Amino acid sequence: MRLDRSQELYIKMARYVEELAKSQNLNMRNLLSIVYEDSVYKTAYETQKLRGEFSTFREVAKRDIETAISKPWATDGKDFSTRIWENKAQLINTLQTEMTRSFMIGEGAAPLINRIQKRFNVSFSNARRLVETETAYVQEKGMLDTYEALDVEQYQILAVLDMKTSDICRHLDKKVFDKKDAKPGITAPPFHCYCRSTTTPYIDGITDGTGDTRAARDPVTGKTVFVESDLSYEEWYNKYVKNTDTGALIGLKTSNGITIAKLSKHQQERADIRNLDLDGIRDALINPLHIGEVVVKENGNSQRFIGETTTVNINPDTGVVITSWPTGKSRLKKYKKGK
Repeated sequence: MRLDRSQELYIKMARYVEELAKSQNLNMRNLLSIVYEDSVYKTAYETQKLRGEFSTFREVAKRDIETAISKPWATDGKDFSTRIWENKAQLINTLQTEMTRSFMIGEGAAPLINRIQKRFNVSFSNARRLVETETAYVQEKGMLDTYEALDVEQYQILAVLDMKTSDICRHLDKKVFDKKDAKPGITAPPFHCYCRSTTTPYIDGITDGTGDTRAARDPVTGKTVFVESDLSYEEWYNKYVKNTDTGALIGLKTSNGITIAKLSKHQQERADIRNLDLDGIRDALINPLHIGEVVVKENGNSQRFIGETTTVNINPDTGVVITSWPTGKSRLKKYKKGK
């Protein structure tokens, strides 16, 4: 039986996708094996270094590697290989639909090529997410297996101190769990796709000291800095971020069209003393419950913006934020009623 043009193209495309899946499966297995083995040895070294005593550590067994990379760990019960072949099947079915539709309506090659390219881009994105998430799991699995081998009974969650960290990782940062209760996605990383959190061994009296530091991302410069190791994410955020990223307000337009040019020194001091959140200041300027009349003064005019959590005074002529304070309950009730 002679195949028509569309059937030939589909068979070639399906064969290509099949080869891609085989290659991805093989490369993924090799990558995860290397990651697991590397994680075990690094964790053994760091743990023994913390304890101040070194001893010979066993070679990583092949069966341990195979168990780590092959055992399903997510709630759907699928391993990485199953996900690869499912992605392959989904991509082939989608490509078949696109090609059939294209030949039926008789459109040119360019629109079909564009759509196929988009589908491959989506598949690439899925593959990248799979690789990064599975790599994170295998790395943490290697660490947890090493804790068990070295009789480390507890571990601590360590999130990344920057503004990209997810809510769940922010909340779990510095939390201590028993090794026997470790469960990926619940009490151990990865907690979500592209999760960057990790674990460290928790040894009472050794790892809970206050003399060390941990890396963080400076909220203003974006550069890596080192802060106190005993700070949790929330403590770091309150101390170093909450009222430091003032540049985020510069250039902001208020709801009545005033461009913020500067924050006065007095404003920054008041914000720190009153423990005001920049989000509250921003919200008052963009979504005010009420804007007061301009008050004319010899030392500069001012206009009041009353927000749900924060009230802000600015100079409408210069765009300088003069000061801010928490919105009082009576004013909040008064102006929310009118909304």
